[in-house]
Amino acid sequence: EKFSDTRQGLALFTKIF
Repeated sequence: EKFSDTRQGLALFTKIF
């Protein structure tokens, strides 16, 4: 479950850029 949260955060981080 933690991996999913990290993946979501990464997607958001990429969206910012």
